[in-house]
Amino acid sequence: MRKGCSSGYCWPLPVIFSKGFSLVELLLALALLSILLFVAVPNFSAVLSRMQVDADVSSIRGTLSFARMTALSTHKKIIVCRWDGGSNCTGDSGKDSLIWQEGMLVYVDEDADGNWNPLIDNVLKIIAFTTHNEIRWNNGEKVIFQPNGSSPGYNGTFRIVNNTNVISAELILSMTGRLRNKSLE
Repeated sequence: MRKGCSSGYCWPLPVIFSKGFSLVELLLALALLSILLFVAVPNFSAVLSRMQVDADVSSIRGTLSFARMTALSTHKKIIVCRWDGGSNCTGDSGKDSLIWQEGMLVYVDEDADGNWNPLIDNVLKIIAFTTHNEIRWNNGEKVIFQPNGSSPGYNGTFRIVNNTNVISAELILSMTGRLRNKSLE
């Protein structure tokens, strides 16, 4: 048992008074922790947002590269379309700038008609995007890769817009089927 002393008088301290933290120590630790969180949380959310953009860029780049290489190796027309979140493409609703929110569906166009037919065409891959970004393609519902790997008529730009409505990345697809990053600086 420890002893407490004051004014020359000493007395034994019970064990429960000699262990633990005082209220002042706890409040000081809580204040330091809250300051640390106040500084760290905004930086962490920016890092998380950038990681989600990078994930979508990697998904688009990988999917389009896969489709192009498959077209070259199989000598067939490969189509990447806007996925509806289930097991289908969204259709041919337009050629303008559209939001590809759910992801991409890659299939072999077995009947060579340029349209998704679940009874004939074979699905090769389905890629889902993150839910925090908006993916915009400025050339309609799909990208068609010819057997030689080119994508004539389907050149355009994929824009990844983050949750603060700022364009975070751009990927440009050429008519030869090659993809490149556009610098945003």
